[in-house]
Amino acid sequence: MLPFSTKMVAAFAVALLTTALAVSQTVAPASTPRNTLADYDPGLVKKIHAFGPLFSDAISRKNTETAAPHDFVEDLQVPDGTKVRVLVKAPAPANPAKILKLAPIAPAQTPNDYFATAITQAISGGYAQVVFPKATYNFVAPTHAGASHVLIKGANDLIIDGQDSTLNFASPLSGGVSIANSQRLVFKRFNLDWPKTLMASIGTIVSINNKANTLRVRIAPQYHVESSTQIIALTPWDAKSDPANPHFSLTSFYKEQYTNNTGTRFVGNQTFEIPYYNHFIQVGDVFLVRHFGAAPWMSAISVGGHDIDFEQVNVYASPLMGFSISGGNGYRLSHCSVTRLSAARLISSAADAVHAADTVGDIIIEDSTFAYQGDDGLNIHGAIGGTAKAGQNFLHWTVGGEGSWAPYGWAKEDPIGWFDNVLGFHGTTPFQSVSHAPSGLQINLKDKAPPGTTRVSDLSHVGARFVIRNNKYLYNRARGILLQSSFGLLENNTFIGQTLHGLILGVAPDSEGPGVQNVIVRGNHFSNVGSIPQIQPLPDPDAAYGAMMISVQGDANNVTSQVPVHANLVLDSNTFTNLRGPGLFITRANDVVVVNNQFTNTNLSRLPFVNLGIANLGGSIVIDHAHNIFLSNNTMKDATTGPISIDSKSTDGIKR
Repeated sequence: MLPFSTKMVAAFAVALLTTALAVSQTVAPASTPRNTLADYDPGLVKKIHAFGPLFSDAISRKNTETAAPHDFVEDLQVPDGTKVRVLVKAPAPANPAKILKLAPIAPAQTPNDYFATAITQAISGGYAQVVFPKATYNFVAPTHAGASHVLIKGANDLIIDGQDSTLNFASPLSGGVSIANSQRLVFKRFNLDWPKTLMASIGTIVSINNKANTLRVRIAPQYHVESSTQIIALTPWDAKSDPANPHFSLTSFYKEQYTNNTGTRFVGNQTFEIPYYNHFIQVGDVFLVRHFGAAPWMSAISVGGHDIDFEQVNVYASPLMGFSISGGNGYRLSHCSVTRLSAARLISSAADAVHAADTVGDIIIEDSTFAYQGDDGLNIHGAIGGTAKAGQNFLHWTVGGEGSWAPYGWAKEDPIGWFDNVLGFHGTTPFQSVSHAPSGLQINLKDKAPPGTTRVSDLSHVGARFVIRNNKYLYNRARGILLQSSFGLLENNTFIGQTLHGLILGVAPDSEGPGVQNVIVRGNHFSNVGSIPQIQPLPDPDAAYGAMMISVQGDANNVTSQVPVHANLVLDSNTFTNLRGPGLFITRANDVVVVNNQFTNTNLSRLPFVNLGIANLGGSIVIDHAHNIFLSNNTMKDATTGPISIDSKSTDGIKR
């Protein structure tokens, strides 16, 4: 293992650990990695608080639990020089030898009942492990709408072993596996699927009615559709550039359109009429048509608990997320995957492969593959939003979607960060309670809002402290990783074929955040990433194209503000190859080290006509609206690869 990272695992995992060490050592940089700003330029340390306090100052660098010998522990030194501990605790049963080995399922028994009975017996009997016979289990639709096919509730210090069993779920209106109120739980060696549910199909635009603002999409004949089939979104599809590996288009992603099944009408002959919002769409365009990804929000695995470990769990389909993680703390995924079984299945999960929202943190994801999703490969974030007003110690919570219920998980005295309309940080106040005013959910705080603040975020529930290592992110719609949290390491991951970005360190105002501080990004590889449109002008130049991007999403004020959000970042020894646009785009950041990165055959689409101040997208590294950037030993190869392009009007403190 790299010198700055120490991993302790159970004695029974020594062989696995030895293999992981060997892999890590072969791909790591030859020299000893340096993690801190001071390692590169002591002057950067003096600039850490040049723009005021950082929100990460209020985030705990480790949880309060004590590590035991069999726990998974990662000790890191992060860029500001402080020490961070990532901890996921292992089961500690009273009697490790007490194992429940199940008999095969009875001929007349449903898998729903078989699993429910076995799990209840394992929990109530105080077993250390329950082992299911290897089999293919074909579930029936749960009796109650919205109930999961498998429910694990109240499990403590338990290993659930499927021995490579396959769980075929029946209804996409019900979740796959739900884990609640559990701690120190291992769920391993299972394959999850909805083999009889059409998650997506291929459709061609056959007509457009500009007057009525509708279009008609005809689904290919090999996919069975009917009047009840949902049309959630159309995403441009590419089956020609690599026929053996059809995937989301990397040249026309700007033609994507969401309808969320609103205004959908089946007109027969495999054809649907839907609203026409995106006027880049033309007759003859071919799309992947997603039939799931919205309500009723059912995922393959939904989990909220403490110290939950997934090992060798494969998700081949899901009507929403692969792994939906919400609240709690301590999550580990090792040798897992969310991917399609074959090219004929088109996609895996309809939305994110792994979505970790509003957790306390301590997340380890390693040696896994996340591919062909309808949304990001991995998203780690807290909730940020509200309608704060100066002089008031309460505000109305206005965040939609999953973030709408995030405050129900906040605890009294949690540090609540104050943020202004461009995500500038203005200190903290203790959380007190939630209440229900006539206008909606109300957040009650100890102190009154400082002048200029408009948003809040609970800094105890932003998914801080993480290690993301040795994973593959392949052909994900949108991003491989959308990271919006602090204190962690992203190391030796591979990103190929994302439609927007391989990795984005970001924040989405009034939704997800609060941003990225004190993170190391080292030894990752980016190739064939980014859907650069072949038209001028670009549909959305503020999208800031790049295989890896550090930015703030939102309106023009958020994109161009001089106030840094992201801070204390080390980007070391990453490789960028065969990219249509820039390799690295940096904005809204302070104290960033960019060293030892290699750029080869980037900027293949040649976009110097898109200017960002005096910088442009013809650069392999593009920097604007940033401060105190240290650049050293970055190499650019081949004719198309652009130089480092910096907007000196909006950027200061560049050191080379």
